[in-house]
Amino acid sequence: MMLCEMTAIISCILFARKDKTTLFFLVYLIVDFSVLILYCFSISSAYLSNLENLFFISNTIISLLELLAYYHFFLYLIRDRTVVKIMKLLRTMFVINIIIFAIPESSFQITHNYYTSSILTVIEFLLLLLPCFVYFYELFKIDPIINLSKRPSFWIVTGVFFYTLISIPYYLLSRFVYDNDYEYRHILDLVLYYAPISISFIFLTKAFLCKKILTT
Repeated sequence: MMLCEMTAIISCILFARKDKTTLFFLVYLIVDFSVLILYCFSISSAYLSNLENLFFISNTIISLLELLAYYHFFLYLIRDRTVVKIMKLLRTMFVINIIIFAIPESSFQITHNYYTSSILTVIEFLLLLLPCFVYFYELFKIDPIINLSKRPSFWIVTGVFFYTLISIPYYLLSRFVYDNDYEYRHILDLVLYYAPISISFIFLTKAFLCKKILTT
């Protein structure tokens, strides 16, 4: 997963068209990669007592950056103005939701940070699925005869679509599985977490290599 993300970062820097959308993706990827390294270091060190707080903080930050990056991308991509307005409202509501959950004294905060982080991630993924469906609908309705392999937007949306769709069950079931010491929990991690997100990074890399504006 780290190799796939590092490849995406390098491809973004070297090949992607330099614009605001590319910058959003680059910031998201670099922060995500840095947090991943920090998380691996924490697991292998003596700081396991703070792992739950680190998991909550890092996942919350990544969820926020991920949603902002993809929504910025989708707002230039989606043609339906009604959907765009809804997306802007959902984006604002998600940011407010993040702030509420992040307040230590908030009555909305759940006791266990693992569950809180998972809920926020599931909400983020559901919000990302909406523009994915709209994009595919508009793509095949308005432009039925196109060369998809040369469209950066197609690779990005396809990657995030399968990543979010497959990962939602993982975040809903992961704590239950680990709390009950499910025998095949590591296979669950591989199939529903590491594989989908790695594939999304590969698709992002393909989009960057197209050397076109990402919203085309």
